[in-house]
Amino acid sequence: MVVSRHGRYRFQSGMVTATLLQRGLAMADAFAISAELRDLLRGRAEITTDELESALQALVFDRLGEEAGAVPPGPVTADLIPVGPMVRSSRGLLPFSRGILLRYLVTAGLDPDAAMALAERISRWVGSLGIAEIASSEVESEVERLLKERFGAPAARRYKLTGLIRRTDKPVIILIGGATGTGKSTLATELAFRLGIRLVTSTDMIRETMRTVLPPDIVPGLHDHSFRGMFQGGQVLSDPRERVLAGFRQQAAQVAVGIRAVIRRAVREQSHMIVEGTHILPPFERYAPPGEDVFVAGLIMAVPEEVRHQERFPARARRQSARSAEAYLEAFQSVRWIHDDLLAAAEDEESVIVANDTLDQTITGVVEYLSQSLPFEELGGGPLPRREAEEPHEPAVPTLFLILDGLSDEPNPALGGKTPLAAANAKTLRMLAGAGGQGLIATGGDKEGAPETDEGLLALLGFGQQIGPRMGRGLLEALGHGLPLPPGAIVFRGNFATVHADGVLADRRAGRIRAGQADLLAELKDVPLPGGLRGTVYPGHEHRVIVMLQGPGLSDAVSDTDPGSEAVIQEVLAPRALDGSAEAARTAAALAALLDEVHRRLEAHPHNDRRRAEGLFPANCVITRGAASVDKRPRARAGAERTALISGCSTALGVARAVGLQPASSPAMTGNLDTNLDEKFRAAGELLAERSFVAVHIKGTDIAAHDRRPLEKRDFIGEVDAALGRFLEGYPEVTTGLRVVVSADHGTSSVTGNHIADPVPLLLATWQGPGEEQEFHEESAANGALGLLRPGELAEMLWER
Repeated sequence: MVVSRHGRYRFQSGMVTATLLQRGLAMADAFAISAELRDLLRGRAEITTDELESALQALVFDRLGEEAGAVPPGPVTADLIPVGPMVRSSRGLLPFSRGILLRYLVTAGLDPDAAMALAERISRWVGSLGIAEIASSEVESEVERLLKERFGAPAARRYKLTGLIRRTDKPVIILIGGATGTGKSTLATELAFRLGIRLVTSTDMIRETMRTVLPPDIVPGLHDHSFRGMFQGGQVLSDPRERVLAGFRQQAAQVAVGIRAVIRRAVREQSHMIVEGTHILPPFERYAPPGEDVFVAGLIMAVPEEVRHQERFPARARRQSARSAEAYLEAFQSVRWIHDDLLAAAEDEESVIVANDTLDQTITGVVEYLSQSLPFEELGGGPLPRREAEEPHEPAVPTLFLILDGLSDEPNPALGGKTPLAAANAKTLRMLAGAGGQGLIATGGDKEGAPETDEGLLALLGFGQQIGPRMGRGLLEALGHGLPLPPGAIVFRGNFATVHADGVLADRRAGRIRAGQADLLAELKDVPLPGGLRGTVYPGHEHRVIVMLQGPGLSDAVSDTDPGSEAVIQEVLAPRALDGSAEAARTAAALAALLDEVHRRLEAHPHNDRRRAEGLFPANCVITRGAASVDKRPRARAGAERTALISGCSTALGVARAVGLQPASSPAMTGNLDTNLDEKFRAAGELLAERSFVAVHIKGTDIAAHDRRPLEKRDFIGEVDAALGRFLEGYPEVTTGLRVVVSADHGTSSVTGNHIADPVPLLLATWQGPGEEQEFHEESAANGALGLLRPGELAEMLWER
């Protein structure tokens, strides 16, 4: 034992080595001399610091001779034992360390000069007390007092957090997410040092460990970059962004298993930990072990400016030569898609997003957030309610939900008084009816009149009563096309239309234009509007478009400019504010200005000249409906990795994205009668191999009914039935024992072309192979054993709750 005037401590040869290195000795000499000193002292019970210093100097002189004069003398413990009392804490009796205090003061947000001055003042105060030891709480109280007096309460609170983290027995888990290249690793390492947290790991390291036990043939998506993660079944996704995000989310779900495991270990050992990585998604509570008493805080890192984000990769490669910038720059668009998706998830969960700035500013901001979010009672906040991770929304058994848009109909004279469903050659549906049960479902709920497509789909999928006020169709269209949705923007669903000079509409759909839409809209991006606003028109499916207004002070309380198919006078309407707010008036004026500019440019467009020459309706204006605020987008439900919706209709795909189902589509899947039905069911087979719920939405039935073509609707139902039969019999590995549900979002009359308010048929069966047939149509469903169901009742039958 070494005896000093400050107390007794165990001799450590490693401490001697470090001291000699600090005095300028070479590594080999320092290790050799410390080993000699250890051997010299072996067998002695104790030695004073003066004796130890003398013995050390003698060994240095013996080994180095005259060179020993270059080694400045001094006690071995000079760097560790300052003048003044020892500090007693939960870790025992330790010397006061000005360097450690300096670290915590900088962590609290002080600049280095101010931190140095305050640390020096505290050091002098401690040394002036004239006592042998002092409690660490007394030192901290004096530091907090001076911080509050000189730098304000927030700085004092941040400093107090550093002490609370050191003292608490409850594990503190800090999660830092963000796309590649946002500075997560740098932040995590520096934050751990400043807060005294010894465990830091990355999800890349966790993923690498998992790769050693999970080979590529079992989980291929785990064995590539997060921005190139292969999505099993991803070939059914035609949109590149959707494929990238599906692969990323799949890999994140796989890595989450490892994240939970390392956190469980840290909690078991009562250790604080920081985990950083691209795979960390809010809500962060999902990673905490259930039932454990643990503090969890998380944030998402961001680099808002694309150019600055891109510039970070070459800079990182210069510091870390093993991380070449090329791979990241080549895939930068994918990296950016993930970046924006993580920010959207953080917005949905109301999580904190930290924009990467200078390291010190970022650290101070993060520590400030932690000081206010970690529920230490000493910081003034009682224990916060802990939100448990939401259970995945998935059915009890594998389910295929076939949604035939506008399926239900009225008896039609052209079909001998039958409905298109009753007149169709629907052998597969009849076999399912023979094996299961049928009834009706009121997809409109308590609404007067018929539901729209989005309302009906939400009701069928079990979300109708859970997402609050109805979303505008514009928002669903934008979601369906995967458009960027900046906060505060207002979106409208729109149509290309044909208008005469007097404002009378010749055709609300411009003859259902199906070619040249992108060319028509190429110059209608980011159009400047009065009041500093901007507008853009995006192409949708066929004649449909999405209109977006951006800028401050906008409102979705704006009327439609589309008169609708049932209007007696078919003319373009002027947009009006629907309430007395200045925001609504501002939005209506901006929309009017944008649509005037759109009409001016489209009227003179060469593509419309060609259409006129060919005897087609020119797409010379845009009419809008369904105003929606991006800020009213509902929070997606959990379980997207286990559910999917296949469609060629942007509204249906928008519903899927809004509620958390994975949307799937391809160019062959149109929202019309020419859709490739076999392609849709093939995709369903691939997705059902790994997911428990897949919905297939088919729009053609509704299109035929709106156009009042009962024969085409009847024949199309027969085509769907045949394709369903080929699927059920051709994919026995996924269809045997598969629960099949058939229904519609609403009915559409092929007599009038309008929606029908009556409940729609519902068929529910388990496929075990061909069997007996039973009628399935509107009348048989009305008399079926299932009776009349409300949407919530169907959801109870389909989903685990």
